[in-house]
Formats: sequence, structure tokens, C-alpha cells
Amino acid sequence: MPKTSTMILFSAIFLVFLIYFFTSAPGLGLIDSGELTTAAYTLGIAHPTGYPLYTLTGHLFSYFPFGDVARRMIVFSVLCVAAACGFLLWTGAQLAHRCFGLSPLQSLLCACAGILTFAFSATTWHTAAYAEVYPLTLFLVSVLYFIGFSLLSHGEREMRLWLAYGFVFGLALGNHLTVLWTFPLGVLAFYYGLHEHNGFSRGFVWIALAGILGASIVLFLPIRSHLNPSLDWGNPETPALLWRHLSGWQYQVWMFQKGIVERLGRYFGALPAEFGWGGLGLILLGVFGLARQGMRVLIAFLLVWLVGILYNVNYDIPDIAPYFMPAHAALAIVAVGGAATLWKMIGLRARVAQILIVFCLAFPAISNAVGHLSQANRAGDRFAETFAREVLRTLPSNALVLQSLWDLQSPAIYLQEVEGYRRDVILIDINLMQRRWYVEQLWRYRPEVVANCERERDSFLKELELFEAGQPYEAGRIEQAFVAFHDSLISKNLTRRPVYLRFTAESGHPRIGAGFPAFPGAFFYELGANHEQGELLDIRKIVGHRVKFDDRERFLLAKTLEILRHRRPSSGTMEAMSQQMALLDSILRTRPGPHKGR
Repeated sequence: MPKTSTMILFSAIFLVFLIYFFTSAPGLGLIDSGELTTAAYTLGIAHPTGYPLYTLTGHLFSYFPFGDVARRMIVFSVLCVAAACGFLLWTGAQLAHRCFGLSPLQSLLCACAGILTFAFSATTWHTAAYAEVYPLTLFLVSVLYFIGFSLLSHGEREMRLWLAYGFVFGLALGNHLTVLWTFPLGVLAFYYGLHEHNGFSRGFVWIALAGILGASIVLFLPIRSHLNPSLDWGNPETPALLWRHLSGWQYQVWMFQKGIVERLGRYFGALPAEFGWGGLGLILLGVFGLARQGMRVLIAFLLVWLVGILYNVNYDIPDIAPYFMPAHAALAIVAVGGAATLWKMIGLRARVAQILIVFCLAFPAISNAVGHLSQANRAGDRFAETFAREVLRTLPSNALVLQSLWDLQSPAIYLQEVEGYRRDVILIDINLMQRRWYVEQLWRYRPEVVANCERERDSFLKELELFEAGQPYEAGRIEQAFVAFHDSLISKNLTRRPVYLRFTAESGHPRIGAGFPAFPGAFFYELGANHEQGELLDIRKIVGHRVKFDDRERFLLAKTLEILRHRRPSSGTMEAMSQQMALLDSILRTRPGPHKGR
């Protein structure tokens, strides 16, 4: 690549990095950010599928000497997405050069048109703003696209490229299973190589071995679990438990649900907001141009896109958007073909057309960047961390809290395990209590909490065993034992510590704690005798200067307002409660901001 083109390539990558860096969040996000950051820092086991590659690479990055651990992991996300865009730019430039015969400089400009449009799409930009596993997945997918395009377009028979492809594919499986839906690219490249080169099939064994070597990263999970880390989701020590963890067994209830046509409609309805109409125009033009100049490349990347969306629309969860990023990256490659087609169509007619074509190529990316800036800019977003810190602050010493709100549990895991904040508070997730491994770990790490509850625990685990073994079970008996187990925890602890409860109905277990008197606290209901209601959450500290909040944040604020309305104001808290309720009312009446996922 000529020096000028190389400078433009690295300038584009650096520009993307800077924009991501200065618009990314300063601390934790909601959903899985706190748990994943903690898993990386402590070398723990995160929720299925465990993400061992993210944990190991993130662990190294979490010790870089800048900011706190949460900010370091966010910068790790920024680097991954920026590097992914770099590989996609490189791939797009190769496509424009090889398939359309453009010069290196022209090819790179066309690549910038398609890939920067993708870089500033709503989902991609938002993914770079928080600590999550998706940025690393996107980086690995972009490497696969680069290698796969070389194999596909050149019919490369160099075994080192195939070994690299197999290894990276296996390694990517150790991060997130969405990489599976990129398989059409490798299959087609292998198919064409098999037909064009005699004896090519003999290399399949070596490619498979390279893939197995990469995928062996998952062995970190049983090895680390055997050492009993503080965060040990699923306890995947045995082959059976490891497979259950890797396959995401507990999340399969959300797969292949009704409403596929509706979710597919939502996906296509969201595409204009993702790519903009200019980006969609480049994609359609790319289909036309590549059908004439690079049919096998077009087929491969469209198949990657098609397989990705057809599988992912079967997954009924709110935060599904990042799952589509590998598919959208494939569309971005096709969009590069559209930019190259436009260059060939306009660039040959007149010199003045060069100005027009540069404008046409720049418009989709610039319009996406400008259009998504306000919702993608999370530079002042400390909501998750501040909310969790405030909730923990208002709880009395050694409090026991039974609740099912993951958007609180996840950042609290980080605050307690990494920062050591309010470790005296015992926050138990009711949803996770439905799993044997969580109950057993509670017995291991918090024996003082579960003392004298062995009979109720054993009764529940006996009923649960049938369900987890896939044998016939009675849901009513499991629920009855589950409720009795929790009620036993409550009654045994009420004499030793303050006990709080909330969100039992949301978890599907409304009878938990129903027989105990409950009095509103700062965010939870205190069980037992009517104690002093204690402190209030500092709402102004939580919301800061923000005026828009997404669906998840609004839910938490609405639940805060709900419990405030149930409190009995005292002479010292009446004015503060009135001010907080007025503030929350005004926030909840405004239009919601961008939705941030699950």
C-alpha cells in the first residue's frame, strides 16, 4: 500500500478511536458491565458462555496504569472496536482494488465510505462506550473477514492463511458464539479452494486442528473454577457442567420463541436508523456492482448476513442489537462495493465529478456520525455506578438483601469485589438462587447467612435436581420448596441482621416473604419490626445534569419513586422527599432516551 494510502488508513483508525474514546462512558454501565469487569479483574467465571478470552485479555488490560479498573475496561472496548474498523477498512480497500480495479488511494476512500458508516452506526458506536464482550467479538470477526476475503478472492492456497483462519475462528468461539454465524465465508472459501487446487482437501485436518487449538482457550473455565474464585458462575469444573455453561443452557428458554416475524420486522425497520439511507443506498449499489465484479464475494458476505439475522431473530431478549454486529459488518463490506461502483460510474465522466463523488462517499458516514452523536455520547454517564453505590450506602451494616434486579446486582458485584465498597452488605439474587451452583456457593462463602437452613435447602435442591437433569418434574413442588427456602433464610436472619426484600413478583416468585411485615426503606422493603425508615437515596447525585434517560434507567427511577410514595414522611425528611418526588416525576414525564439493551 502506498505511503499516502497508509497514512489515510491509520488516520481514519485514529479518528475513530478518538471519537469513541471521548464519547465513551467514564465508568460502569448497566446490564453485564459490572460483572464482566469484575470477572476480568479477578479472573472469575462470568455468566454463560463464560467468555474466557475476554476475561484473560481484559485481565491484562485492567492493570494498565490509567483511570480506575472500570475505565480501563471501557478503553479496552474502544480499542477493540477501533481496531476492528481498521481491519474492515483494510478488507474493504482490498475489495475495491481487486474487484473493481481502483487505485490504492481510490480503494481506500471507497472503504472509508462503507466502513465509517458502519463505525458510526447506533449499535457499533454504543458498543464501544461500555465494558462488554461484543467489541472483542467484532475485532475477531473483522480479522476473519480480512483473512476470508484473501482466501476467497485470490483462491489462496497458502496453508498459513488457512491455519490463521482456523485458529482465529476457534479463538473467537472462546469469546462469543455469534462468531458461528460467519461460517459461510469459510465454507465458501474452502469450497472454491477445493475445486481450484488439487489435493487441497488434505489440509482440512490441519485447519481443524488449528481451530481446536484456538478453541482450547475454554479450558481456562474448568481450571479456574477448580480454584474457587469469588465469581464462579455455573461452577464449570466437570465436562457436563462445562458443556452446560458453554452452551448457555439456562438462556435457551429465550430461543426459538413465538413472534419471529415481528422481530424480523423490527430488525428491518431499524436498519435505516443503523446505516442511514445513504448507507443503505451504498449497500444496494454494492449488491449490483459485486454481482458483476465479484459474485463469490457478494454471495459469501450476503450469506453471512442472512444466516446471522435469521438465527438471531429467534432470540427473544431486549439487548439483541449487538448480536447483529457481525452481520452488519458483512453489510459494510458490501457497502464498500457500492462506493466502488459509484466511483466507476461517476469518476469516468468529468473532472468536476470528482468533487461530487467525494461528497457522495463522505455523506453516509458524516450523516451517521452527526445523527447518532447525541445518543452515542455517554461521556458523562455514571448512572449505573452511582445508583448502585447510593443503594448500598443507604443500607445498614450487615444487611441481607433478597432481590432480583440484575441492573443493581451487576454494578454492586464490581463495587464490592473490586473497590471493596460495602462488603458487609449481602446482596442475594433471587433469579440465581434457582440454580444449584449459586446455592452451593452461598453456603461456601456466606455460611453465617445460611446457618440452620439446611433442611429447607436440601428439600429445594432435591426438587431442583429433577429439573436440571431434564427429568419429569412438578413446577408447583419446586416453587413451594423455593419459597420455603427463602422464607427460612428470612426468618433465621431477622434476629441477627436487617433483612430487605424487593422484586419478587418481577422474578416470578411473588410469595417469597409474603408472610412477613414489610416497611419501605430507601429502595427495598425492610422485613420484620417497623424500624426507622433510614436515609433517602440522593437522587440529584444519581441523575446529575442529565435530562434524558433510557428505558432501563427510567425503570430504576420509577421504582425509586414508587417506594418514596409508600414511605411515611417524618418532620426531617418531608421536604427532601417532596423535592425528590417532584424531580423524579419531571424526569419520568420526559421522553425516554436511547434504549441501552437488556
